[in-house]
Amino acid sequence: MDEFLTVDEVAKILRLAPYTIREYAKAGLLPAYKTRRQWRFKKTEIEEWLNSQRKEMDGDG
Repeated sequence: MDEFLTVDEVAKILRLAPYTIREYAKAGLLPAYKTRRQWRFKKTEIEEWLNSQRKEMDGDG
């Protein structure tokens, strides 16, 4: 079963402000799901997104 993370948990992982995480989710820059009034993030999708960003920064993407 997938583990879901909150905005605050993702903010801690990515070392960004919770506001930034919400804005990225709204803009579709992060894989996210809106449940009622709160954003949720699948841990595996966030890890994949982070790895893809690292590859782009290294020039491998």
